[in-house]
Amino acid sequence: MVTLYWHDIYCKFNDLEQMVMIDLDDICSLSDFQRRTREHIRRLRATGRPEVLTVNGRAALVVHDAASYQEIVNALERARTLPAFTSTVPDVLEPDPVVEDYKQHVDRTLLRENLRRTVEQRVANLVALQALTFEARRAGEAARRRSRAAGGGKVGQ
Repeated sequence: MVTLYWHDIYCKFNDLEQMVMIDLDDICSLSDFQRRTREHIRRLRATGRPEVLTVNGRAALVVHDAASYQEIVNALERARTLPAFTSTVPDVLEPDPVVEDYKQHVDRTLLRENLRRTVEQRVANLVALQALTFEARRAGEAARRRSRAAGGGKVGQ
């Protein structure tokens, strides 16, 4: 199993093939883990699922039982021996002419500006965009209702 993180935690690949989500029940605070260590160890052994421990609300540690950790190590070792992972990749790939032509017409200033932002700033921008979309949709629906109430049929006709 290979563990991947979304917002510091979230999902793992089971034997490098099947995507499995970490259950929200598998996330707890470090202080809770320290208070109820025996319960957590029992659950870890029974389920084989990892547990994410948080400190101040942020993921800090991932705890596995020994058997599931060994499965991860074995899966990674098998992955290293696969031909796809052992084949050599050239240091320099030939540029694709279609991509190169496309790149000439792309304004990179917005991309650079967005890359300078932190993840929190990008998420805040996304939330603001979603709020704007919601408000535009609500205003459109209200305009359609007013138009129908006035007997005008569809808006724009």
